[in-house]
Amino acid sequence: AIFYPSPSIMSQDDYKSVDIVNEERDNYDYRDEPTDDVIPPLEGPISNDPTTTKIRCGTKSPSIGASEKFFTIELHRSWSPYGYDRALYLFSNGYYDESPIFRVIHGFLVQFGIAYPQSEIDGVVLKTSTKTIPDDPKRTDSTGEFVDGTVSFAGNGRDSRDSQLFISYGENKFLGKAVWETPIGKVVEGMDSVNQFYGGYGEQPGQHKIRTIGRPYVEENFALLHHFTKCKVLSEELPTEKVMHQKPKLRSGETLASGGMKKQELPVQSEKNSYKRTEQSNSSLFLLTLSLLIGIVFFQNSAREKSGEKERLTTLAVFIRFFN
Repeated sequence: AIFYPSPSIMSQDDYKSVDIVNEERDNYDYRDEPTDDVIPPLEGPISNDPTTTKIRCGTKSPSIGASEKFFTIELHRSWSPYGYDRALYLFSNGYYDESPIFRVIHGFLVQFGIAYPQSEIDGVVLKTSTKTIPDDPKRTDSTGEFVDGTVSFAGNGRDSRDSQLFISYGENKFLGKAVWETPIGKVVEGMDSVNQFYGGYGEQPGQHKIRTIGRPYVEENFALLHHFTKCKVLSEELPTEKVMHQKPKLRSGETLASGGMKKQELPVQSEKNSYKRTEQSNSSLFLLTLSLLIGIVFFQNSAREKSGEKERLTTLAVFIRFFN
């Protein structure tokens, strides 16, 4: 049986302190202790947050003539709150767009999540992607298992997750033992596209060189690798725990009732009737004003012609009768 290393990452700080002597060591991490850049834990109950979000990603291999393929990931915050928040932040801000899918081992996993230095990612997003997040508690139910399409962060020790993700090919019972290997979601559509990622390079692409040299390194040495085109956040099904405990903002015609937001039909109907009455009043006022102007002009013309008093009085009487 072939042994494959667990999904691991190396940070830029690791490469500064470790002397890399050959290509094989380029993908492995030697750090025993977590960095000082760990984001502090969030406050409040988050483990039962029911929020789920779907993300649809396009992928393409520029050198094999394949058309763009798509797959959809569904993230679950209850599975891995810290992991969910980081992944959603990176996907929402385009971090994975145009990045390479650099580690493809069919029967094991596919790994990605290193943006090219040539990319036009916002500096704040890029800096955030290098900050590590705390490990999430291990799930003891079926959501903690690694089956076909399970999505998790890669790592290299305690509290080491940053931006790299991997997708499990098939059922992998030996995954999930490392502290960073906590599922954050699952591929729910397009797993056939994930299965078609080019895996001829295996472990050869160097993570450090992808991070530092970037696109020229990959295009020259690993031209057949698949790349993301663009990832789009499709939906956020339910509010997060924090949002659920905030006072909701009411829209016109709504009231806060037991069980959630409920529309008030009567006020909405009254508002429509009020608008209709106002429209009718405005129309009557316009006709009245127009009739008054016509009467004044007619009366003045009659006066100019020096008609008899009787004629003027008759005209005035007709005018007054009209308005009565």
